[in-house]
Amino acid sequence: MEESILREATVDDLDELVALWAHYVRGHQHNPAYRQLTKDALVHRRRAYAAYIERTDATVFVLACSDGGLDGMITCFVEDNVPYFQPGRYARVQTPFVRPGARRRGNLRRLLRAATRWAREEGMTEMRLWMSPETLAVLGAGTMGHGIAQIAALAGYHTHLFDVDGDALVRAVQRIDANLGKGVSLGKLDEALRQEALERISTHLDLDEAVDAAHFVIEAAPERLELKCDLLASVAARVPGDALLATNTSSLSISAIARAVPAPERVVGMHFFNPVHIMALLEIVRAETTSTETVDRALAVARRLGKTPIVVNDVPGFASSRLGIALGLEAIRMVEEGVASAADIDTAMELGYRHPMGPLRLTDLVGLDVRLDIARYLYHELGTARFEPPKLLERMVEEGKLGKKSGEGFYRWEE
Repeated sequence: MEESILREATVDDLDELVALWAHYVRGHQHNPAYRQLTKDALVHRRRAYAAYIERTDATVFVLACSDGGLDGMITCFVEDNVPYFQPGRYARVQTPFVRPGARRRGNLRRLLRAATRWAREEGMTEMRLWMSPETLAVLGAGTMGHGIAQIAALAGYHTHLFDVDGDALVRAVQRIDANLGKGVSLGKLDEALRQEALERISTHLDLDEAVDAAHFVIEAAPERLELKCDLLASVAARVPGDALLATNTSSLSISAIARAVPAPERVVGMHFFNPVHIMALLEIVRAETTSTETVDRALAVARRLGKTPIVVNDVPGFASSRLGIALGLEAIRMVEEGVASAADIDTAMELGYRHPMGPLRLTDLVGLDVRLDIARYLYHELGTARFEPPKLLERMVEEGKLGKKSGEGFYRWEE
């Protein structure tokens, strides 16, 4: 075993490593709130590590490495030759600390070889390497999914974007590239950050690959309860027991989704708004079983993504959708009844009530099919006439007029 690559660490070493990280943190120099948040998380992790060492007298190995995007120190807990935090004979390793100089992929290759030799010498059947606790998987590459992937990559996460449709993944990357390019042209983003964000995004058709090494998973599949339940239940068996599992839904019951997942306390709703890279609000939805720790972690992720989070309890429509859908459906009824044109109704809300976007243009952006699914769900759950889908909305969806994604809704859209 190469001593320069693998060495035993003490509690004092952890203090030194935290100090190194604080001094040599790379990236996000423009975001002091993020730097402080990350430092706080590292100090918290150091305390947890130290408490575990002192309580169990376990061995902690520290391995200098680079994962190609984040320079780091990998730590691995082992007690009686059985790794800590992972069921069975697996070793779980993380990259919570940064050290200068470990910036070449060759370091990672040497680390993997050394770690594999060590695992075999200790009689382990397999060593699972978590390259970074900063890996975030997004499941679904549609309107919301690609937007979430974009802001995650900009926030510094290694972002795994999954979809069963390869063409959807291609379109998602193209849209992300176009959005970032527009940000550069408007002077809101520099070219170096744009390129770094694109390099952090990888696309996956295989679910196992997509969630491998992910400590945060955000599901952004279509608004169908059974689909979301099945997907998160499948993911739960593939990720560590402490991975945060979030569902991006604007109305479906988070509690119902959580009940389909082992350890439902780690399931939380994260309701993003469209367009994701522009809208500042993020609704954190607490299910009946969601733990306080999970909510706190979701809030930390939200803030790192640059969002302003609010926390609501799991009721049909949450807070925002219940209000937004009621307004949107009434606007559709007004078009249906010939009160005014879609453009004039939107102008009334934009200029009269200072809404940044009218309800009908917003419906086009969200998707008429999505609006219809939400309306049907709320009508079924709440039984009130205000959420009964207008006939016009049902007819437009049947005709394939879904809004911007189909080229026509209440407005005509051109790329």
